[in-house]
Amino acid sequence: MESKPSPTPTIAQSSSTPPQLPTETKGVESNPKRHEKCLKSLDRSLNGSPHLQYMIKSMGDVGCHINPESFFHCKPCNEESGAYFDPSSGIVVCENYTLSQKRINSNIIHEMIHAYDYCRANADFNDCVHHACTEIRAATLSGDCHYSRELVRGIATPVVGHFPECVKRRALVSIMLNPSCSNPSKAEKAVEKAWDTCYHDREPFKHAPKKKKKKKKKKN
Repeated sequence: MESKPSPTPTIAQSSSTPPQLPTETKGVESNPKRHEKCLKSLDRSLNGSPHLQYMIKSMGDVGCHINPESFFHCKPCNEESGAYFDPSSGIVVCENYTLSQKRINSNIIHEMIHAYDYCRANADFNDCVHHACTEIRAATLSGDCHYSRELVRGIATPVVGHFPECVKRRALVSIMLNPSCSNPSKAEKAVEKAWDTCYHDREPFKHAPKKKKKKKKKKN
């Protein structure tokens, strides 16, 4: 996707919206304990994740200034999704699914990449190549494809070369949930067409964020 300069870009500027957004659970009230737990996890992400803080700053740098208090929400979802981006309201963290703090951080970064692409390039989620591009970037930059995450999923692939394979697979799965791109052949072609440009597009980072290594304790 090529950047399209705009004098006053905003999150809700484009006429397109991500297809099949997970929606709030109808007829089921939010569980107060889960809601409070989600808010605390969200607060830890906002205050403890340098990558998320950098993404928020980067959104402002491309003209989409966001207020974290009104942009990030905790709500129950009627689909098994850790989080989702809605241009009309921001990013929703699904409170009815128990996830680790690291996973929550990763999910939010994933959705922030979508928000960033929606702002800087007017991403049209009904265009399969556009959708493939932002999914490729989100899988690349959010930590979705760290080798340890693949092992947790039960996917044992060779260490060498696993990363691009994971990114392609997850991007393909994601865009096939889009009714406009549900045809496997059409989805595969969209991923291939977007691949060279979007896999190497690491904006707003200089490179794909790496997983922090645990510091070894010094022996006395």
